[in-house]
Amino acid sequence: MRIKILPRLQKRYRKEFSEIYIDEYQDSNYLQEAIVEAIEKNNVFMVGDVKQSIYGFRQASPGLFMDKYKRFTHFEKADFDDETQKKVILSKNFRSRSNVLSCANVIFQKDYERKIQVELSMMMMRHFISVRILKREKNISAR
Repeated sequence: MRIKILPRLQKRYRKEFSEIYIDEYQDSNYLQEAIVEAIEKNNVFMVGDVKQSIYGFRQASPGLFMDKYKRFTHFEKADFDDETQKKVILSKNFRSRSNVLSCANVIFQKDYERKIQVELSMMMMRHFISVRILKREKNISAR
């Protein structure tokens, strides 16, 4: 998606923002991406985890995240004198117990191995969780 932005506005915002930081990038949508692309000047820092994408109902596209994940060079293999994008993989988790992480990784590993589109797997995951909650509510009300 390309958006047309007035050259004077583009120049103004490029000048105003020396850096652009995007948290929860996995929940960005194509319009947000187009706005950033219109004003960025190789000064964007994104943080995200595609496994945590929850905003499909507002057109979030985890595929944007995955595209960059596949294209960007890992920082350990990169030449920092060039202007290409780089990625840093944060693999330590200090907030969840190992059994929770193991379970989540098993669920998502199947999707990655089969290369199922991320949007589809997230939609199925939300449906699975909704079904489980509804079944539990029915069991509670039957008692």
